[in-house]
Amino acid sequence: MNEASALELAILFQKYGEEPASEVVAKLIVKERQKKKFQTTTDLSSLIFTKMSANRESKRKTVTRVFQALRIAVNNELNNMEELMKVAVKNIADDGIGLFITFHSLEENVVMDAIKSQVRYLS
Repeated sequence: MNEASALELAILFQKYGEEPASEVVAKLIVKERQKKKFQTTTDLSSLIFTKMSANRESKRKTVTRVFQALRIAVNNELNNMEELMKVAVKNIADDGIGLFITFHSLEENVVMDAIKSQVRYLS
């Protein structure tokens, strides 16, 4: 947050948060951190709520997507999930059932790709 370029942040927010206003948020962050580095989550959410020109619900969704993107990137969640899915899908018995719960489309895509890569045949 305090070191990445506006382009890097915009890509991160778009890729992992699917945030439509990713470029706007990234530019706001870069401009704001010239005054003061970000130290808390409140610093970021306050920036979005005070500086973005959108209704309250849109701002809330933006904050949620931005934090999702940061969490996914920092924790390397999608790569870790891909590794987990490789093992999980291979270890389901031929007549077994796997149950995978996802919370957003990025996770769903990882699960679906892993399942598709392991399909032996369709009858």
